[in-house]
Amino acid sequence: MELQEALDKFMRKKRIERIAAESLDNYKYNLSTFKIFYNGKVDRLTEDDIDDYVLWLQEETELKIGTINSKLRSLRTFLKYCFKQRIIAEKFDIKLLRVNESEIIPFEEHQLKEIYDACLMKGLINYSGNEMCSYRDYVLMRMLEETGMRIGEALRLNINDVDLIQRGRSQKNI
Repeated sequence: MELQEALDKFMRKKRIERIAAESLDNYKYNLSTFKIFYNGKVDRLTEDDIDDYVLWLQEETELKIGTINSKLRSLRTFLKYCFKQRIIAEKFDIKLLRVNESEIIPFEEHQLKEIYDACLMKGLINYSGNEMCSYRDYVLMRMLEETGMRIGEALRLNINDVDLIQRGRSQKNI
C-alpha cells in the first residue's frame, strides 16, 4: 500500500475517533516529515528505514530533540494503527531519544514576592490601571505556583472544571 493511502486512512480514523483538531494537525504535520523522507510503500517499511529516518532527523535537520520525539510519537502511533489494520506485518518498536533535561530551579521567596508585587502593581506611583486585571494576574500566578500546572492548562480551565464545593478538580473532567 502506498504511504499516502495509509496516511489518509489513519487520519480518517482519527477524525472518526473525534480527537482534537490540534492533535489532527500535529499528526498531519509530524507525519509529513516522514513522508518527505520515506517514499516507499508502507508495507515494505523496515527497521532500517526507521533507524535511517531517526538519523536523518538528528543529522540533516535542525530540529530539537523534543520536536524529533514528537515526530517519532506520531510515527509510532501511525505504525501501530497500520499493524492493527494489517497494513504492515511487523510491529515496530520506536524508541524516543533521550533528553538531557535541565534542572528546574524553583523561585526563591523574594523572587515570588517580586512577581506577586508586580502583578498587584505594588509600589508603582500613580497607577490608575484596572485593579481587577491585577488581581486576576496575581491569582493566576498563585495557582501556577501552588499546583504546578502549566500555563496552557491554566488558560484552558473552565468554571465547570473546578469543584468549588470540595475545592478540587471536578471528577467528571478528569
